[in-house]
Amino acid sequence: MMKKFFLAIILISGAFQAKADKQVVLFGDTIGSIYFPGFVQVDIGDTVVFIGNFTEFPLQSVSVPQGAVSFSRSSGSEPYQYVVMIAGIYNYHNPQIPDMVGTISAEAASAVFSPVKPQMSVYPSRTGGIVNVELKAIPHATETFLEVYTLTGKKIHSQPISQNRIELSLTNFQNGIYVVTIRENNKLLSSARVVKTSEN
Repeated sequence: MMKKFFLAIILISGAFQAKADKQVVLFGDTIGSIYFPGFVQVDIGDTVVFIGNFTEFPLQSVSVPQGAVSFSRSSGSEPYQYVVMIAGIYNYHNPQIPDMVGTISAEAASAVFSPVKPQMSVYPSRTGGIVNVELKAIPHATETFLEVYTLTGKKIHSQPISQNRIELSLTNFQNGIYVVTIRENNKLLSSARVVKTSEN
């Protein structure tokens, strides 16, 4: 009986570990002074592995969700691993190069943490005018918001939504990269990256 009990624990533990994944972010060397990819979408429990020369290209988190642990690395070249444990937007940069920025978007893994994870389609991903946002499910909570963040984590737009199709105007935004999110009762449901350009 005891052996079966321990076997069950091992199987359950293995099932949770199987859900976790690793996402690699490269920088420096042949990549240069950028993070590649600059935007990573992960599930809770996933690990983001930063690979590069931290002495030449220091890494520092700019903003993390409430309750999450900040991260930084300023020396060495051994890969740095950060386990994402809280849903939300994580922004990081090289403090010596202002334009060297990156974003991690984390949401609960549907198979383990959340029975429902509404998906969001955002198109076009590059525009100077209107962005169409479509949800596969109509929001059912009283507090569901579409929000837009800069890569430094600053919220620059927020609007309540009650339908599954929204037109978001980027006309008054400065050119650059933004993160569009859908939040329901302060919980991140989905996110996507859009680029504001001078062209419509």
